[in-house]
Amino acid sequence: MRRYLPVARQHFLAALAGTSVVVKSLSAAVVLLYLLSFGLDTAYGLGVTPGYLLPPNFWIWTLVTQGLVEERAWGLAASLATLGVAGRLLEPLWGALELLVFFAVVNISVGLLGAVAYFLTYVASFHLAYLFAVRIHGGLGFLGGVLVALKQTMGDSTVLKVPQRHSRGRGDMSDHFAFATFFPEILQPVVGLVANLVHGILVKVKVCRKTVKRYDVGAPSSITISLPGTDPQDAERRRQLALKALNERLKRVEDQSAWPSMEDDEEEAAAKADSPLLPDSGTAGKGAGQESSLITFQDAPSQL
Repeated sequence: MRRYLPVARQHFLAALAGTSVVVKSLSAAVVLLYLLSFGLDTAYGLGVTPGYLLPPNFWIWTLVTQGLVEERAWGLAASLATLGVAGRLLEPLWGALELLVFFAVVNISVGLLGAVAYFLTYVASFHLAYLFAVRIHGGLGFLGGVLVALKQTMGDSTVLKVPQRHSRGRGDMSDHFAFATFFPEILQPVVGLVANLVHGILVKVKVCRKTVKRYDVGAPSSITISLPGTDPQDAERRRQLALKALNERLKRVEDQSAWPSMEDDEEEAAAKADSPLLPDSGTAGKGAGQESSLITFQDAPSQL
């Protein structure tokens, strides 16, 4: 184990070197609070205690700071790795400010929803321990948020190579974005069964809505042909890329093409309508010549 620590430290420092000040500051805060946890109860003052969010305490700041508090080495490693991945993969797409907002929103949501869950548990059991003995803290909530963001933005890319196979896809409401797809393929049937059971219960209590599937009745055929070696997720991804390329090409064509101006044609038509109908000079001269020839022929003296 000790021989892998220098290698892991080297990779972490290399990944952290290419990140912004936001990621470096968050990582430094996590490390600092972890070191302070050996002498202070950082989870009490900076973690979320459900009972202290209620009046008259109002420890609202703990909703923001709870994601930075780690008391175990594996939690520290997971938080630093999550921040490093977010800085390398999400920050170039969003920017440093958007990543900071994402970090705050996820941690506030985790702390608030966790406190509500413990409050409902207290209402059902009337044990004060669920309000004042519980400490909600750590970066696992942010880890889940980063995984969802990577699924949506980089669903067709392999972030980490593992021996098990996994399904690829982009984050949306389709089947390949199901909850079971976050797990290895060998665990997906079991996770899918549990997820469908929980979803069915939530639908019955009207917490969630039943999924409505839409079909194209105007399609020429309702038969789906699956060829060997093809993946529905790959076909969907290629279709989206083709539509994007087509839209960009049409936009470029519309920007480059210039419509002919109708003002010149209208002015020319109006000028022709207002001008008098006069014969052409060549035509007038030809007519005069013919008339002169006729007059000369008629006035010629008789040969008799």
